Amino acid sequence: MSFWDRLKWIWGIAALVIMGTGIFPNAVLGSEAQARIDWQYRDGVSGAHPGQVQVLPNNNILFVLNGYQEGKVLEINRDGKVEWRLEGINANSAVRLNNGNTLISETATPGKPGYQRVVEVNPEGKQVWEYRIPAAAQGIRHSEETGDGKILITTRNKVLLVNRAGQIELELNADKLGSSNQVTKLPTYGSINGDTAKVTNLVSATELPTGNILIVDQGVRTGGRVLEVSRSGQLVQEWKDLSRPKAAMRQEGGRTAILDTGAYALLIYDKSGRVEDVISYRQVITELPVLNQWGVTITTDNHFVMGLSYTNGQSLLVEINDKVPKLIVDGKEFTGTAPFMAEGRMFGPMRELFNSFGINLHWDNGSNEMVAVYENTTVKFKNGSSIAEVNGRQVDIGAEPRMVGNLTYVPLRIFNQCFGFKLEWDGKTRTTIIERP
Repeated sequence: MSFWDRLKWIWGIAALVIMGTGIFPNAVLGSEAQARIDWQYRDGVSGAHPGQVQVLPNNNILFVLNGYQEGKVLEINRDGKVEWRLEGINANSAVRLNNGNTLISETATPGKPGYQRVVEVNPEGKQVWEYRIPAAAQGIRHSEETGDGKILITTRNKVLLVNRAGQIELELNADKLGSSNQVTKLPTYGSINGDTAKVTNLVSATELPTGNILIVDQGVRTGGRVLEVSRSGQLVQEWKDLSRPKAAMRQEGGRTAILDTGAYALLIYDKSGRVEDVISYRQVITELPVLNQWGVTITTDNHFVMGLSYTNGQSLLVEINDKVPKLIVDGKEFTGTAPFMAEGRMFGPMRELFNSFGINLHWDNGSNEMVAVYENTTVKFKNGSSIAEVNGRQVDIGAEPRMVGNLTYVPLRIFNQCFGFKLEWDGKTRTTIIERP
């Protein structure tokens, strides 16, 4: 194990201990993880990852743990107490039905029953209905009951609408959507023996109040998108160019919320398909030793509950809120790359903010420093140092500038300490106000 792997492992243990003590929830200062994680749960099982998640009407959480050992379905309350469980089952999703039964999408790998199926069990865990998926290669992902009592089943490459007699009433696949006169197709990826092969990587299909179906296709490396189709298979609306969508939800006013794990953001689209809001959670993930993002569900208040795996093999559920830090620049809300909190300091995208204030910025190759000039003030600073030079005088800017992805972020204190701008912080709304004198 390399030094960095050891460091990640140690941080994974430390983070889990910290989260278990309740330090992260409801904190205002310190970091994005502290301010954005409202709730967390860790089962303690190593080698099993959380599948899809459902927030129940009583605010309990229903989820699956899928892995080579200790696969199970759990219902837990917000205190972490297990209120219902079904052991010895590996599934990708579990959904609580209106009659109190639970609909489970069982993967059959590893172990019993040796085939993929959708199974409905009563509160005592007894099977009351079953539909077997004929080909294991289809990879069952999700199932749920429609308003008229039928079962909507999502596999890796198709969506099936099955009645309770086990008859397929609708099939949407990579070749076509609905009847033969429909020409709309799901995206095309890859090639097999030189021939183009149509491949989808579906996550879920959900019935909308209109009876239409909202389908999430996370794509294969690229090409993620969300589709709304009618019961006849006709394409109604499409949201394209997504990185790796994992969940979608229709909201009030015809809005559509899409959780894109590749972009680390909850995207809110208006009825016309225009992006109305972007709720980033990238910094939350950056601060934690996250290896994988698994199942996720969006709530009506733009929170979301997500399954994560840490680099030490442990898995957990977290609820992330929508309290993204905001910036007001000269009286107007800053609409560029979102700021974030770390080590009790607010950081913002250096170049975007400097440009908005008319601060000239260039790189000095000789001193390996960034040089910012505003009116009669010249500021020199560098990554890795919290000390800036202002017209030859050393000033502590409170934290080191840092790289996140390919962007440099600076502590917002630099505008006050170095350029003399007015700087205010509203802890209730997590808003920083910056104004030129």
